[in-house]
This record gives sequence, C-alpha cells and structure tokens, in this order.
Amino acid sequence: MRFKKFYLLQNGILKLIKSIQVIYKLELIRKFINNQEGTERWNQLKVNKTDLYKWKPESTYIHNPPFFQTTELNPKLVQPIKKAYCPLNLAGSIAENSLLVVISKAKVSLRKILILMVPEEEMMKLWLEVHSLTLVGPQTVYVPTGEVMDVFDAADKHMREGNQSIVLAGQEYDSGSSRDWATKGPYLQGVKCVIAQSFERIHRSNLVEMGILPLEFLQGESADTLGLTGKEQFTINVNTSNLTLGQTYTVETSTGKKFQAKSRSDTEVEIEYYKHGGILQYVLRKLVKA
Repeated sequence: MRFKKFYLLQNGILKLIKSIQVIYKLELIRKFINNQEGTERWNQLKVNKTDLYKWKPESTYIHNPPFFQTTELNPKLVQPIKKAYCPLNLAGSIAENSLLVVISKAKVSLRKILILMVPEEEMMKLWLEVHSLTLVGPQTVYVPTGEVMDVFDAADKHMREGNQSIVLAGQEYDSGSSRDWATKGPYLQGVKCVIAQSFERIHRSNLVEMGILPLEFLQGESADTLGLTGKEQFTINVNTSNLTLGQTYTVETSTGKKFQAKSRSDTEVEIEYYKHGGILQYVLRKLVKA
C-alpha cells in the first residue's frame, strides 16, 4: 500500500515536471519568435524614427565625434607637408601619460569630459617640458609672432591660420601604457607628423592609424645634433607615389637645413591606412562601398 502511494506520488511529480518543461519550451519559442519586440519598458522609450542618430549637443553621455567632418567617399592624394610649424619640441623620453587627459584636474567623471574638450587637456600636462623654452609647463612659442602661449592655444591658432603642425621628439616617444587619446588629441590639433629618435611600438602604430606620419631620425641624429630649435618651418616631401616601406624622406627647414628621416609606417596595411587619412576613414569607406 505504501509502495503504491509512493509510486503514484512519484508519477504525479514526473507529470508535473514534464508539464513545466512543456510550458517552459513554449515560452522560449514564443520569446524567440518575438525577440525583436522588446520588453514593455523598452517599448515605452521615446525615439526618433530615423536611420540617423539625432545628436544632442547638451548631452554629457555621448557626443558627435569630429573625426569624419571632412571625410569624402574617396581618399584624396597624399600631399607633401609644407611649411609646418612645431608647437612641441620635446627632449628626452616622453611617456604616454605626459600627453594624456588630466581627468582629476576638473574633478569630474569621465563621461562629463566632452570629446571636444580633450584636445586641450591633451596638451596641458603641467610637467610637460618644451625643449625650446626655459619654462616648465604646457607652453610654447607661437613662431609667427614670437608670443609665448599654451601649447593648445598655439596649435589651435595654427589650425585657424591654415598652418600645419609637426612634433619633434627624442627617444621612446610616448612610452608607457597605450592610450588612444594620446594620438586622437594631436590629430584634432592638426599634427601631421612626429619626428622622433625612436617610438614606443603601440603608439607608433596608433599614430599611423590616426593619419599622423611617424618619421625617425637617422642613426646617431636628433633634433639637437641637427641644430633644430623647433622655431623653424618644416617641409617633408611625402606624397602618394613615394609611400613605400622603409622610405626615407627629405625634411627641409625654413633656415635652409636639410636632413633625412625614415618612415616608420612598417606594414603595407599601415601605408593604406595613412593614404585614407587614418583607420577610421579607411573602415568607413569600406563599409560604405560594401
């Protein structure tokens, strides 16, 4: 009698489990079929019915990135860098953190630092020493007028005047942990080329991917040995036809001095990125044409 009760109880439990499994499977199937509908709360969100995102200038969460404002469907031919100024002439080894945004300075969370503010912070590290000045700080000479001003202001003024900019540097340029804004910042400030004695491996690649040409002084040479002050203008004979691996370019200054610098675009794909103005433009064009 006890065994019969136990058997009936066990049978009932098994039937209940099977019923639950059937219900569960049906629910899964229903959710799978209607997986594009979303939850009730999700469907209550108000959105603009458009294929393009409607940017909100006042938003502190997401901001329209400025990297594609001048991007065209097809890349333009690479042109020589002509009469570029040098807002930064950096001696010695410059660490990545010396070119990074100072988040703690403003005492605000990262999301509140809008993308258009970052370039200024990039070039305002208080311990950044500009080689051509006796001052320690984020200052440089705006060569056309001889004014001493913040590096950001000088770079911004060069951009507004239609001038190109380069950076002179020493060994292990931008060594340390990799930060993407250490190249995005200079890009947004109009830097077209960095000429250094040597580069940190990842940062060198990041420069190319942002459309900034990394050049290396020849063995035994530097800005100091060549007598460069950073107050010259620089013309570099780079163009579409001579963008090849291991290419050496002639750099001519406004004082008449000429020297050679080796390209550090080390792979064919990096050269392709540079021709497009950077990896972002390269990928965007690939997506549009796909």
